[in-house]
Amino acid sequence: MISDTFLKSTKNKPPSKLLVEALPFVSHKTGRALDLGCGAFKDSMFLLEKGFVVDAVDNAENVAAMAPQQEGLTFYQQSFDEFTFNEGQYDLVNAQFSLPFTTPDTFTEVWGKIVSSLPSGGVFAGQFFGPEDGFSDRPEMTFLDRTEVENLFTSFTVRTFVESKRISKTATGYDKFWHIFDVIGVKV
Repeated sequence: MISDTFLKSTKNKPPSKLLVEALPFVSHKTGRALDLGCGAFKDSMFLLEKGFVVDAVDNAENVAAMAPQQEGLTFYQQSFDEFTFNEGQYDLVNAQFSLPFTTPDTFTEVWGKIVSSLPSGGVFAGQFFGPEDGFSDRPEMTFLDRTEVENLFTSFTVRTFVESKRISKTATGYDKFWHIFDVIGVKV
């Protein structure tokens, strides 16, 4: 379950900067986007406004309760490992701060399904947490070092790859040490 405080604090925020940065790389062959870990639907709604048909995935019950009834948006209350990724279905996969919450035993399978869901020219935009991240003591989460993240993108042209380490506030207002890899990749 995502905290209600998180949902309330992110609901009316602008779309994720990395998602906005990724849009020029999307060719819109099918106009379909996948928003993994959609939370308060801010990125999903932005993608709808940009003309995408959006599949939004989040396993939290309180997210399901606030899912907008919007033409072009389909919400799936599922974990990423339960979701059905169809091959070549999405022009864009958006995973803002969500993939680290995939368990280590399912991460590789989920990542493989994400890659297969993108056709040639499809774009991935999202983050991975590094081993120094403040959440790294949570065994149910996945943390990757720089080489491991780079290895995920061997079948991509990487457009953005930024590793950052900083202390800043979470969406719920407490200070946290972040070790993050921001990545935009175009599948070759």
